[in-house]
Amino acid sequence: MFIKAGNDLRLQTPDGEAGITVNQNSSVQIYHDNSEKLATTATGVNVTGTVTADGLTISKLTLERGGSANSADSAAVDLLETNAGSEGSNFGDAATNGFRLKYDGSANKFLLQTCAAGTVNTRLTVGRD
Repeated sequence: MFIKAGNDLRLQTPDGEAGITVNQNSSVQIYHDNSEKLATTATGVNVTGTVTADGLTISKLTLERGGSANSADSAAVDLLETNAGSEGSNFGDAATNGFRLKYDGSANKFLLQTCAAGTVNTRLTVGRD
């Protein structure tokens, strides 16, 4: 079965609320109770609300502060050791970003590292035990 429209396609509920909007050669929006929840963009998708998933694979994670600079709200991440006896977690990439927060599970240490000209230097070490 095919549903075709001359230009844009709009699917609405019987009372006129937006359901799905398909814009010709452009984006698609999906609504819940007349509120946009998912939209495709030229670079991916935007989701408004909470995502619940059985699994999630992320190739790049970017955390950004909300609001204005120097406000109380900020991005946060929990770093969890996944395999005992091996490197646990990294936040940042020293070679790319110039810094790395690293939890080294094999040494039970938390490290703050910087990188210049391809050389990673440990600036601060905190032992877990």
